[in-house]
Amino acid sequence: LFVVDEAHCVSQWGHDFRPDYFRLGDAARWLGAKAIIASTATATPEVARDIANRLGLRDPQMVSTGFDRPNLSFVVAPCRTTADKHARIARALADPEARPAIVYAGTRKRCDELAARLSKDLAVTVESYHAGLARDARSGSQQRFMAGETEVVVATNAFGMGVDKADVRTVVHETVPPSLEAYYQEAGRAGRDGRPAKALLFSEPRDKGLHVFFIERAEVTDETLDRVAGRLLGAAGEDGRFDFPIAGLDDEPERARAIVGHLVRAGVIRPAPSPPDRATGRVVAPFDRAARSLARSSAQEGGRIRWRQYRSIWAFVESGRCRRAQLLEHFGDRREPAPEVPCCDVCAP
Repeated sequence: LFVVDEAHCVSQWGHDFRPDYFRLGDAARWLGAKAIIASTATATPEVARDIANRLGLRDPQMVSTGFDRPNLSFVVAPCRTTADKHARIARALADPEARPAIVYAGTRKRCDELAARLSKDLAVTVESYHAGLARDARSGSQQRFMAGETEVVVATNAFGMGVDKADVRTVVHETVPPSLEAYYQEAGRAGRDGRPAKALLFSEPRDKGLHVFFIERAEVTDETLDRVAGRLLGAAGEDGRFDFPIAGLDDEPERARAIVGHLVRAGVIRPAPSPPDRATGRVVAPFDRAARSLARSSAQEGGRIRWRQYRSIWAFVESGRCRRAQLLEHFGDRREPAPEVPCCDVCAP
């Protein structure tokens, strides 16, 4: 039996995508697995189909146990400015019953600034966690939070999978995430003990502009595709193998990582396991006209999906409809919501 947890990472349209995860299906078969299980808490029907395709599942049995988190209350709070937002976050976490808490901030700088403010305002231990910190510092911050020594951690989305602390009472989003999938994955880290918990999302007008900026910056033009493909293939040795830093492929790491995925989908390269800051694998086919067309088509599909994710998350933020109902609809769960707590800011203002 070969099990893939957090299986949305296998899909290029998942929110924690890694190109080398495409080869997990090959790994399972090389090991002689008789069966493969893929599990995730946050896959839309489209991502679920892509997971099955990527893992090469034959006639898969699809099981959904439902997406509702009946013990979570969902709140979206529009704010005028960043200062207004941070003041409201401090007030929300002032109640001891709102802690332990995870606060997701949009940038490393925001993590450090907000952690310093909350530490002063709340008079409790608050730590920041992001990729700019040394590994030992990150590890220590996480361990102290898990052990209950730290009541609040302010983090980027680098503080993610593997964080399974049952008694988190509040998950705060200091900025609007890029997709509903990412939002629900992070919000779902609250209340895993089954007791009442809250997911608070604070938005401000500039968040929408930043989303558009990042989507447009991630767009893959023909020129960018050719340049990144040329650098990657040029780094390959005589046996076709390459091991190249993502930062050396393009000035936008996320775009570079996506292009690696497009080249895999086009059958040009076969990725190998590697850390997120490197592209490792082997060239298995030329980047000819047909391959370029397939990679270009994949890139265009990626652009359409990013805009669709943008529309979905902002419909959630700006809509006057029940938050829980919108989330369940997004994930294809057609059951009636059955909250055990005040449902959301729309249903229970």
